[in-house]
Amino acid sequence: MRVSYQNAETEGKLIQLKSLLDAGILTQGEFEMKKAELMREPSNSELDVQISKLNAALAAGIITQEEYESKKATIQRESELGGKIKQLENARDAGIITREEFDKKKLALLV
Repeated sequence: MRVSYQNAETEGKLIQLKSLLDAGILTQGEFEMKKAELMREPSNSELDVQISKLNAALAAGIITQEEYESKKATIQRESELGGKIKQLENARDAGIITREEFDKKKLALLV
């Protein structure tokens, strides 16, 4: 049931974006970027799976609390970084930023 609600919600948002494009409020590039963000799976599931594995390892005594905290922080940072890079890719693909700007901003994130 939740999936159909999310699909209906996404479809409604796409219709709103299209009407903004048709009205000239959004450029084609802005429309494409926002559409790509909407279509992107809100994928925290991979993050949730990794944290669940850490929880299980901690509960079983395989890792210490200190190791758990360190590994969890690393996983969360990597997930956040991946999201930021995806946003940059969407902006590049929509023509909002150039390839050179993309490369510069991505490098700044990775340093």
